Amino acid sequence: MCTVKIETVVGVDSNGDNERDAVIIVGTVEDCSGLQVAVFGDGQQPADDADISDGEVSKPATILAPGVSAHGVSPTGNERVFTVTFTLDDTTSIKGRCGSVKRLGLLAVCDDDPDKCRDPTVWDKPIDCVEAECPQITITPDVHDDCVNQTRSVGLSLAANPFSAGLAADVDFGDGTATESVNFSVVPGTNIGIASAVHNYSAPATGTATFPVTVTIAGRPDCVTTAEVDVGACPAAPPGPGQGQPCPVDQIRLRVTNSNNTDVTAQIEDGACLPPGRYRVRAQIVPAGATTAFAWRVDGIAAAVGQRGVVAIAGAQLTIDLTTAFRSVSVIAAGCASDGVDLRPCEKVCCPDLTGLTASCMPRCPPSTTATLTATGTDIECAEAFDWDFGDGTAVVETTVATATHTYPSLNRFHAAVTIVRPR
Repeated sequence: MCTVKIETVVGVDSNGDNERDAVIIVGTVEDCSGLQVAVFGDGQQPADDADISDGEVSKPATILAPGVSAHGVSPTGNERVFTVTFTLDDTTSIKGRCGSVKRLGLLAVCDDDPDKCRDPTVWDKPIDCVEAECPQITITPDVHDDCVNQTRSVGLSLAANPFSAGLAADVDFGDGTATESVNFSVVPGTNIGIASAVHNYSAPATGTATFPVTVTIAGRPDCVTTAEVDVGACPAAPPGPGQGQPCPVDQIRLRVTNSNNTDVTAQIEDGACLPPGRYRVRAQIVPAGATTAFAWRVDGIAAAVGQRGVVAIAGAQLTIDLTTAFRSVSVIAAGCASDGVDLRPCEKVCCPDLTGLTASCMPRCPPSTTATLTATGTDIECAEAFDWDFGDGTAVVETTVATATHTYPSLNRFHAAVTIVRPR
């Protein structure tokens, strides 16, 4: 029989200011394969038949392995413990000092039987804080088969559980090169974040070299995960025409042009990023016409139209669409490998700009004194929060959306104002 019960609420103080930055909802569940938890604003009691979408914000919970406890909650019998984390980015309803009483309306609903297997409740007890736990990081290496100039490209797939907004990490590839920062993005419908990095390792002359990869959560030097990457020696370079004859190509240079046919090779060599778009990579060889045999590689893998952004391959030219993923392009001409060219996309910079503020009353003004204010402008969706001054002497209110509703003390003219805070 499916059962679900919310047992406790724990605060998280991630920066030592004795303020809650997040809360962890912990409970027990039995005979349930998936669970959703919602927070209801203003501490309202969820109705017995409330839907998970009626809440201010909802998330899928993580159901722990059998027998695993969390934050003082232990399973009995066939029960399993579940947890779900809500941050200030999810809802400001959780805001408050550690140890203070916070009234939260909560609803936990099992996906298998949402009508009967549920727990609507109100938490009105003190919420003590704990130090933020380190997310569990999984590192999965993908060593590419191809070698270019005695280097092997290795892709690292990273998964973080649980995910939190703004989660980032520094990757040390273990070969003495500079670390690389990566940002995690959430997998829709889960509490897992993913990120990736690609690195070119120098292959050993013989055998296998092992490199210790270290992933450290940004701002949390205590959150460290390590893994080993084994890089094998490169096979002997394929012979040129005539089996064993010297390479007929003295020099291979890759030139990159954008959709306007502007050469951007120099910018790339200077480390500049490229706006998303279509680019052509052309191999120039010396002596010209020494070969017509070109084998293109993207991210160390044989290039194919329709994969990794490749649009077309025509002899000495490859056309590729650059979106949000880093791409490394190289070519082998008559068995002679070129240096690769790295196409690094620029991140979009989104800057919200307010242009107006409108107000409407419910049902109309007068007689109603309740008004809904709406901020308008460009790239409003990039703003993380809005500060509302309703102009009647009441406290400024912060929201995460571009609207706010306020009840004024009387019918009058008030000068309201809105300010964008913490733009992305």
